[in-house]
Amino acid sequence: MKRIFLCIAASLAGSFTTMRAETTDINDLNYVLYIDPMTVTKGTTETTLYVKMKNKAEAKGGFSFGIRLPETFSFATDSEGEPDIRLSTERTNSDHLDQFLVVPQDDGSVKVSASNLVGDGIIEGNDGVVAEVHILMPEKKGSFSITIYEPVVSIKYGNSTRSKQEIDEVETIIEITDGINMVQDSHSFSQSTYDLSGRRVKDASKGINVIQKSDGTTRKVLVK
Repeated sequence: MKRIFLCIAASLAGSFTTMRAETTDINDLNYVLYIDPMTVTKGTTETTLYVKMKNKAEAKGGFSFGIRLPETFSFATDSEGEPDIRLSTERTNSDHLDQFLVVPQDDGSVKVSASNLVGDGIIEGNDGVVAEVHILMPEKKGSFSITIYEPVVSIKYGNSTRSKQEIDEVETIIEITDGINMVQDSHSFSQSTYDLSGRRVKDASKGINVIQKSDGTTRKVLVK
């Protein structure tokens, strides 16, 4: 098995800096679970990680993965004190995948699996969110690595399904900064860039730009 890393090279200095993705391309993989890199502001103590699944052939039957957080992070818990990790309704629902297991591990990581016992196992599309992981973060800035390990996708072959694992681990960098002081490459991670008039532009230009991420969230960034 090979490994791939989703990394961001960035300066955490106070000046405005452009972040550049390094070794982030997963286009050569047909089956993988991953999380897009994130940037959040210092003081944000809780956020949601959106675990995405990419599948070339029709995914039917489920998926599984492990997730490992940095030492200073922790999983948010639900009302029963269990890690708050949920099946996303973006591509499927509990009628199709009716067994969703969240199992804490001795090393502090968590293993997640979704499968069908009486449902039909349908997961629509070939790339998108399949699980939501709620986490707690430290109140300090820095660059932290989140690991998805042992990602497995169930693929339909004729009337049967088979498990597919092409990669051991995917590491994603989450940046905690003092504020909006970084600009990502507008072509990275399904982002779009607009000027203040609302016109889409190819690249961020000097002045204030509006960055829209694939999840619909927007932020203003200043390029000097």
